[in-house]
Amino acid sequence: MDVTPAPVNDADLGVAYEGAAVYANRFFVSIGPVARIAFAEQNGPDKKVFFRTAVSLSMQDAVALAHILADLVKPFESRLDEALAAARTAKPAG
Repeated sequence: MDVTPAPVNDADLGVAYEGAAVYANRFFVSIGPVARIAFAEQNGPDKKVFFRTAVSLSMQDAVALAHILADLVKPFESRLDEALAAARTAKPAG
């Protein structure tokens, strides 16, 4: 299966930034005939979860998105792992 992303031009970038970007810190993925990703926001572990938006993707597009995201976040992954490890071992102040 070819999941090579298509080249992005200036018109594509314009479309990408036409609308507002909602904040989401929770997401839920359902796999059926399509992949559905629902994005939500929660402002604390015991707080209500608020739906923000959802997208449905063909399986081919879901695979392409997975590859693109993996490539884009790879440079940040080790720094995030290090920061989380440091936070777990840090002693509380006081």
